[in-house]
Amino acid sequence: MNDLLSHGYNLNECFGLRWAQLAKKVATMSSSAESYQRVAAYKGYKNGFADFYGYQIEAITGYTKEELKSIRWVDLIYDEDKASAKEAFVKALKGNKVYVREYRVRTKHGDLVWVREFSEIVLNELGDVDYVVGALMDVTEEKKQEEIKKRHARFTGKYLIFRSSESIYGLSIDTVKEVITAMPATQVPETPDFVEGVINLRGKVIPVISLGKVLGTEEDVSSENSCIIIAETKVQEDRALVGIHVDEVMGVLYLRGEEIEDVPGIIYQHCANYALGIAKTDRGLVIILTVEKLLGSDFAGLSKILPR
Repeated sequence: MNDLLSHGYNLNECFGLRWAQLAKKVATMSSSAESYQRVAAYKGYKNGFADFYGYQIEAITGYTKEELKSIRWVDLIYDEDKASAKEAFVKALKGNKVYVREYRVRTKHGDLVWVREFSEIVLNELGDVDYVVGALMDVTEEKKQEEIKKRHARFTGKYLIFRSSESIYGLSIDTVKEVITAMPATQVPETPDFVEGVINLRGKVIPVISLGKVLGTEEDVSSENSCIIIAETKVQEDRALVGIHVDEVMGVLYLRGEEIEDVPGIIYQHCANYALGIAKTDRGLVIILTVEKLLGSDFAGLSKILPR
């Protein structure tokens, strides 16, 4: 601290720089070189405004430190994150006055960036909040990588692979109860066009949908390879069974999450109604489905005949 004072920094700047140095040390241990450069020291006030030291805040938010003198920092915090940010502050105020919190802020260009804030609450002689000093670190890239890891973990697992028309699809094995040979279904009036009817499976009445009709491809035609996949889906807070008529079940395939890519933007608008992603496999491209997405907006019309 004395070294900083001897180099011309005032006391407030020393507090801010001390936290910036700490945040930078954390950044070098847990983040990228780019994040190391995107650490901004600041002093915050009870009215929601803040003074920033150095140019780094512009790299994070797009605003210069001069522009931020007329913008309340708390107004830049994303609405969904304000409650948790306030909670961290209140907890620190009741404790040791030091906190680390993460939240999103809206940049000058309208984007959202994640920041990790290292701060200390400074009280006046009456014990009231005087100001806050600390540093903000841009952790947007780190958060993106966390989301990618979560996505990979969520998608990793076994999938039942099947064919409808000329395309190959996959459904998480966790939602598949069994596969049966295709059988005639009893038609039910006033149901969506893609509903073939209902079948009686060991005393349970189960609706059967045509995958071909749902996807707008060729209608599934029963053959010696035709199957009905009995899958579980969610109806409000309950679980229900539905049969999916497909041309052929090809087996079970283990897929790693990183093998399942997002639906390409150029076809996303069409596929978003039913596809979670697309996997590249030795058998070709496999479109990953969920029952909920398959039923989509017509779910309400089908729900009345789903067994609970």
